[in-house]
Amino acid sequence: MVLYDFISSDHKPLLTVFTGLLSNQHEHTYSASVKIDTAKCVADWSKADHISISHYQYELDLACSTVSPPDLTLLELSQHDVRISLIDNYYDMIISCINDALRRAIPTRSVGSAYTEYVVPGWNSYVKDKHKIASDAFLEWNYAGKPRDGPLHYWMKKTRAQFKLALRYCKQHKETISADIAAESLASRDYNKFWKTIQKQNNDKATKFAQVVDECIGETAIAEKWRQHFNQLYNTTSDNASKVCFQNRISNGLLDAEMPVMTVCDVVTACRKQKCGKAPGPDGITTEAIVYGSHRLHVH
Repeated sequence: MVLYDFISSDHKPLLTVFTGLLSNQHEHTYSASVKIDTAKCVADWSKADHISISHYQYELDLACSTVSPPDLTLLELSQHDVRISLIDNYYDMIISCINDALRRAIPTRSVGSAYTEYVVPGWNSYVKDKHKIASDAFLEWNYAGKPRDGPLHYWMKKTRAQFKLALRYCKQHKETISADIAAESLASRDYNKFWKTIQKQNNDKATKFAQVVDECIGETAIAEKWRQHFNQLYNTTSDNASKVCFQNRISNGLLDAEMPVMTVCDVVTACRKQKCGKAPGPDGITTEAIVYGSHRLHVH
């Protein structure tokens, strides 16, 4: 629930109470699982049938049964850094369970730039027909016993040279050909082809994470750089009156508000309403992994 009538940010603070979701009566030992290398392959849910999904739910339910949430008493008594560490470890174990179940049950597809060097813009327009002619000429020459001279040998060499020349032209004018293809598809109002071309061009230059920001190297240094930036930005002027007013409003809201209670059924309902086919986050987990998750996953 929103604790006050107005906000000045697009990040709306919400507060709710979860009761009866987790139990600490049974302790389990967690066995580490093998994670999917999301840099090389991802789960292909388009190839997953109801049998694969049922297998995934079974494997996930079995894996989640080995995970015990952090002790609530320990969370309440521990220092802030210890609590954060406990919650992070708990989260990592759940993600490992999901990855292990995905690896065992759901078909995967390769991703990354392993084959980008073989994708040649303009192949169909400039190279495809010459490649077919050169291939047929080579097969005829090979069938004739690979003669060192004669018309078959001459035709094989000529068609091969034409094919290599066209291929070299496409590689040397890659950006120009890609721009021409995009312009032609836009002129013919083939918008699907146009945006696919733009997406391929952008993905070739994209990187998953920035490693250097303003001479700061690594995730920790970059995060600290942004923390200092926004800390200075939002504290350039002191407004104690507004600060006290804000704190009083929050305190009064916490005292007067009736906290909504979330149950496992609410979590299941919310998960099933999520849209599939979306890109995964930094942890590599897609929405389908949650939507088709088992009961124990929804409990966690």
